[in-house]
Amino acid sequence: MARGRPASRRIPSPPECLPRVATQAVGGAVLKFPYSYEAMGQILEIVRGAGGTVSNDYFPQLDEGGGREAFRRARIKRMALWRYLSILFTLRDRHDDLRNETATQDRCESLRRTAKLSSRLAEMLESDAHLRAALMRQLDEDENADPLAEFIRLLPRINKAATDEADRIEGSNTHLNALMPPIKPPPKSNSRYAATKDAEFFRGLRSAFKKFFDQEPTILQDADDAGEPYGPFVAFVMAVKRAAGEPITASAVKQADYRSSERKRDSLKKTDDPVP
Repeated sequence: MARGRPASRRIPSPPECLPRVATQAVGGAVLKFPYSYEAMGQILEIVRGAGGTVSNDYFPQLDEGGGREAFRRARIKRMALWRYLSILFTLRDRHDDLRNETATQDRCESLRRTAKLSSRLAEMLESDAHLRAALMRQLDEDENADPLAEFIRLLPRINKAATDEADRIEGSNTHLNALMPPIKPPPKSNSRYAATKDAEFFRGLRSAFKKFFDQEPTILQDADDAGEPYGPFVAFVMAVKRAAGEPITASAVKQADYRSSERKRDSLKKTDDPVP
């Protein structure tokens, strides 16, 4: 008889402070998964509470005298995870548009304009001390930060990112390759590999879990199929979906995992021992 999973392996209930609907307007569009340091921390705590391997780098180690540097490292780590997830939501919600040839050409032109404008703006700010002084008078003062200097340092990175992405799009063989999710494509031999936007999205979640937690996205279930699926990956998907205002059950996570691939449940691990 399968033993019940210990309480420590049960999926923690998402705290009420985890946003149920996380949307905000950006340039007339709606960003489904906006960044929040606290919300990302709640997702990480939920994964850790479900038995996931979550690096301490995601959390400021103040007891070790890290101070501002500790917060900076944690912010960078959380931002990287958020950026990956945000791209997945965008690719899912704009699936058809991102694979439209005309829209892809327009996007490429916008990237070229962004590169040119960021370069010009950087030159203006670096060469005109009076302009910098005028702007600084209107910006919030912070003795520990110089927002304008940080913005000027960011502009060359924006220029390079826009240029590189435009080059990549123009170098694609077809418009269908112009914007792809940050996940590995399916093996060519598998003709039944699901290619829907929801399947691509879920495979992206699997890749995100493996990349940022250094664990296989395994779904655990008691040997007799009793009870809900569980494990760190299930907790991760549930927390991310809840943060985006799309709550999902553990059983639905298992079903989505199965539908996203023709692998015969190789990600579903039945065990008498609930510890992975």
